[in-house]
Amino acid sequence: MAFGGLIAFGIGHMDGIGGYLAWRWIFIIEGIFTVVIALGVIVLMPNWPDKAKHLNDEERRVLLNKLSRDQKEYVEEKTSWAVIWDCVKDIKLYCSALIYFGCAVTSSASAYFFPSILVDLGWTALKAQYMLIPISMAGLVTTVSIGFLSDHTRHRYGFAVGPLFLVVIGYILLLIPHDQIQVGVRYFALYLLTCGVFAATTISMTWMNNNIVGAKRRGISIGIMLGFGNCGSILGSNIFLTRQAPVYRIGFGVALGATVLAQITATILFVYVWWENKQKATGKRDHLLTLSNDQQNALADKHPNYRYTY
Repeated sequence: MAFGGLIAFGIGHMDGIGGYLAWRWIFIIEGIFTVVIALGVIVLMPNWPDKAKHLNDEERRVLLNKLSRDQKEYVEEKTSWAVIWDCVKDIKLYCSALIYFGCAVTSSASAYFFPSILVDLGWTALKAQYMLIPISMAGLVTTVSIGFLSDHTRHRYGFAVGPLFLVVIGYILLLIPHDQIQVGVRYFALYLLTCGVFAATTISMTWMNNNIVGAKRRGISIGIMLGFGNCGSILGSNIFLTRQAPVYRIGFGVALGATVLAQITATILFVYVWWENKQKATGKRDHLLTLSNDQQNALADKHPNYRYTY
């Protein structure tokens, strides 16, 4: 988003070059970047640590051992309808999808409507693109910092819900009547939205990955999560009505509600995995240890020895 704003600011001065309007150059230049990077990823991104050519033998061994510790006694299964069905009926998946849905509403708004909101605050279209850059950089720094702290503490819930309070505050500020709040405060509200939603989205996706055992199950779950969660982007791109500018009451109100929904769902997920860990720790799931090795392996994260991250 930061580089997008910088590129858009530069492309805004290309109007008429080559006989193309400036908006056409945005699609041409950013489209070329996307295709080139995607082709590079195909070549450079390995499927598994033991296939990564840029790692030496010791680095591969360390990474494989780490994966083994994370997955406990789990042995990777083949994809089957039983595995797919097990993923589909997992409550953790739907909680994660709802959290992502709530975040996606604000994420799509930041991508599509922040420039328009900045124009409504009094800046020109080109200046609006320029003013997006520091907002995006703040979001980047916040996301990296919160991600580091979350990994360091091995905790997810607080670092997913906490940043969403910034989003809630941001929307409350934006819902204040235009003539009762300074432009600088509304601009600051965009910082709160960006910093909060970027960090929360990243942590929520990591949280789900931590609690899904096995590459096959994780791939299926991520696909379902993104498919459902990105419906939030569809909602977010259709709730900001031009006739309501500069105070988009419906847009800000719906996005605020989606954010609160994400917080409530994250709390439900936290309580669920905490309770499951307690059940396992007190031996309430030990009867599953009487199953055969293959049956125990099919339990995946439900295995009594596995502990969820929260």
